[in-house]
Amino acid sequence: MESWLAQGDGEMLELRLLPDHEDLKQALAKTVIAFANSQGGTVPLGAEGTTVVGAPGEQVSAMLMDLVRGRTRPSVDVDIVALEMKRKRLYAIKVQRSRSRPHVLASNGVPYVRRGKATVMATPEDLRHIR
Repeated sequence: MESWLAQGDGEMLELRLLPDHEDLKQALAKTVIAFANSQGGTVPLGAEGTTVVGAPGEQVSAMLMDLVRGRTRPSVDVDIVALEMKRKRLYAIKVQRSRSRPHVLASNGVPYVRRGKATVMATPEDLRHIR
């Protein structure tokens, strides 16, 4: 986790706080989709910049799994890992490059990809490469 904090956001890494409202949940789903449609990646949850905030709470892994399954089509397979750093609980969503591409956001049918450290809507050219 410390190396993730030092590295910061990139093509295969996006640090986030635990999603606690709708906009953050949608943004997290878009990032997971982008990683699955691109080269894969990891979303550590519980850090803001280089500061470890933590992601307290029971049932966080189940909530994250439900969030990913409910907002991605086809559903993206992820691994969710609980970690501890500086006496705080964190989680990491690990996403592999998917064989079931393209994945889209369930609410609007839009596919996303990773471009540098940004999650962006896939272009027609991106879709040709994904399929």
